[in-house]
Amino acid sequence: MKSDAKRSVLWSGIQNVANQGIHFIITVIIARLLTPEDYGLIAMLAIFFALAQAFIDSGLSGALIQKKNCSEKDYNSVFVFAVVVSMLLYVILFVCAPLIAKMYNNDLLIPLSRVYLFSLVINAIGIVPMTIMHKDLQFKQFAYITTVINLFSGFVAIIAASCGFAYWALVFQILITSTLTTIAYFIRTKWKPTFQFSFESFKGMISYGFPVMLTSIVHAIYNNIYSLVIGAKYNSKELGLYNRAYSFSSLVPSTFSNFTMRAMFPVLTKIQDDMEELKKKVLEMLHLSLYVVVPINVYLMFNCHDVIEIVLGEKWLDLVPYLSVLCVSCLSYIYTNIHMTTFKIIGKTKNLFVSETARKILGLATIALTVRYGVMAMVYGLLVYSIVDVIISSVFLNRCIGIGIKSQLKESITPVFFSVVSGVGCWLISTLISSLYIRFLICILIFAGLYAALSAMFKEQGMVFLKNYFK
Repeated sequence: MKSDAKRSVLWSGIQNVANQGIHFIITVIIARLLTPEDYGLIAMLAIFFALAQAFIDSGLSGALIQKKNCSEKDYNSVFVFAVVVSMLLYVILFVCAPLIAKMYNNDLLIPLSRVYLFSLVINAIGIVPMTIMHKDLQFKQFAYITTVINLFSGFVAIIAASCGFAYWALVFQILITSTLTTIAYFIRTKWKPTFQFSFESFKGMISYGFPVMLTSIVHAIYNNIYSLVIGAKYNSKELGLYNRAYSFSSLVPSTFSNFTMRAMFPVLTKIQDDMEELKKKVLEMLHLSLYVVVPINVYLMFNCHDVIEIVLGEKWLDLVPYLSVLCVSCLSYIYTNIHMTTFKIIGKTKNLFVSETARKILGLATIALTVRYGVMAMVYGLLVYSIVDVIISSVFLNRCIGIGIKSQLKESITPVFFSVVSGVGCWLISTLISSLYIRFLICILIFAGLYAALSAMFKEQGMVFLKNYFK
């Protein structure tokens, strides 16, 4: 089990680091060629994509992974369901494109949505072979596939943006990635659908997947409601700025948490009956995630002005106030993602749905209270909500598996304290340096040096784990 876990996390990590590294570099290049308005147009469609994706998956990919012995009937039932539902939803969205454009008061969204949202059908076709690769822990092969394809699609997007295609460059990138990855999944797994749908098989899996689907719908609505409200009430520029700020602040928390949880999910399902061992592993993953992620977001919070000016250019500096706050808010993702994954591992998907619903209702109330005061007020509201979000999720987790707030705070103390101390030291030195690039370089070195020194001095558990892991 340990060997499987190490290989899974390693190759899932390589895939995500490579993909996100490539994605980040490509995003930076494209962002210098495009405007906040271009990104805002794509962000306006995010809620429709996310909701449709939740219905298409319906928690069935997780059900396949969680189920110990899957038959061809299981795989084919999920495939048929996903493809049929994706086609129906695409037709509905295609017809409703003028209504979407009217809601945002932007006719550009009519052709844009009809082309962009076709990626839903493409993704649905690849759900089963992708799930088979995850279930079989083929993360090494997954890393090769996604890295090469993302590099190619990003290169195409850069050329398109350079040629003046504006927001269409982003659509080309998405469609190329979806198409090539789906083809690659089938080639790698050699799985061939027989279009055999078994109602009995589907019924068994949907009992697990339905609460997950409802949770995903609630999650999709809440995660994209900010884009919906900002795009409808304000304009595409404000939405583009918020979208990029949220994207950068959530990049490391979501990437690291997703790859560890995706890799550990099929592994931890093997010990789902050993509650004490499972609790131990969950807390270890929480601590490791915080040890890696917190310092990066804290550094970005302290030095976001210089980072944005150097990386994206002056035209994006208006996102700095949003980014400095969101860097803290997005750390909640580490906690809640681990909580949600744990619910799935132990089969408590109803608790998952109830927890997610309660938290998101509170989140929607936060939006309703802050939307009239501007985007910055909404961002501060998101910060307050993110703290309450973790508390509510932890209450449900404690009831299911016995991991409470106190245990999680214990795992959080040293990563947070070391990061804040390093951030303050970095900020104090930065006030003495006037040159932008020299200040940027010195700040990185000081922050990293202080964090490493404190970790070594106190023999921090995260550093010890990483050293032993890579030996």
